[in-house]
Amino acid sequence: MRMRLPVSTLFLFSILLFGMIGSHPINFSSQTESVLKISSNYLISAFAEDGEDETDDETKDNTGDGTKNKITDKTTNETTDKIKDKTKDNTDDGSEDNTDDKTKDNTDDKTKDNTDSETEIEVEVKNDKAKVKISLDGDEYRFVVTNDVSESAIIDAIMAKTGLTEDEIRATWDFQTESDSDKGNSQTSEQILKHENKAKETADATILQLQQKIDQLEGRLQDLLNKFETGAYFGTVTNADTAPDSYSVSFDGSATSIDDNSLVSDVNGNIYLESITTGTDSFKLRVTGGEILVGDTFYDFVFGKARLSSSDDGTSMIILGQIMDDQGDVHTLRLALNTTTALTSDFGSESVPFEIDPSNSKIAKQWTLDASGDFSLV
Repeated sequence: MRMRLPVSTLFLFSILLFGMIGSHPINFSSQTESVLKISSNYLISAFAEDGEDETDDETKDNTGDGTKNKITDKTTNETTDKIKDKTKDNTDDGSEDNTDDKTKDNTDDKTKDNTDSETEIEVEVKNDKAKVKISLDGDEYRFVVTNDVSESAIIDAIMAKTGLTEDEIRATWDFQTESDSDKGNSQTSEQILKHENKAKETADATILQLQQKIDQLEGRLQDLLNKFETGAYFGTVTNADTAPDSYSVSFDGSATSIDDNSLVSDVNGNIYLESITTGTDSFKLRVTGGEILVGDTFYDFVFGKARLSSSDDGTSMIILGQIMDDQGDVHTLRLALNTTTALTSDFGSESVPFEIDPSNSKIAKQWTLDASGDFSLV
């Protein structure tokens, strides 16, 4: 049932309305809207039914408080998500960086420590002479033990040179006798490759050192080094080998002083070569490295070349090169090798024995060589 208000009541409300408007300063831009809103609420309250009041309140709550709550919740969630994301990023990046850095540092330190602390001891006993080579913390030692080449004597010499204890030496090096033939033969090819690589490294390092001080070298050596760098040192090369073969020359014998024939020393050496051109009856090779020991003086190959010529009567090889002694002086070497075996491009796996011609083989203009050895395909 709806209520009907008389006209007088409506008129009374109109007067009240205009009275409220008139009692306030006129500011249409800011206050008119709020006054009208308040008046509308009064009118709605006066004329609406109970159901309509509940609907308006529910709408107001949903539109006002509900919207505010949604915005607040959304803002809170976004802020929380950002904090979580930032925390996650910082944690992940920090953990990853710290872990990587720590792992890297540990790995680098460990690698560095292992490299620095690596010790190698190599002993070669021939003709009652022990040739000892040691790598210790980046330092290199080379010396010869003569007269007594027993295990205990060699260990004593190593201890005196390096300061290592006997236990440290034995942990690195196992003394082997010639009776260990089977074990020794199995190591031969590995040792040759190891020596070849070491000789190449030594030669490359020596060439680099000479290049850095080339202005200080004698004119002859400057000229040879320049020719080596340009390739002119090896002469004209035609039909170069696309897959070069590697060879080794090893020999033992005696060296006689050019100035005093009564002065004779033991000599042994290993020279490593690589083919430049391989013909049916002639080879041209480059020396990649090597070492010769005369008495107790070591000579390292810097660079060199060789030519091999073969016929039905046999084969001859001439090796020319530059070698450096322990004092850093560079000398010339010339070796003439002869064999009765004819060599061809189909060089087999078997080594070929040869003799060194003492009349045409000299080292550093100081020694003539009388030796024999083997020429082998590595």
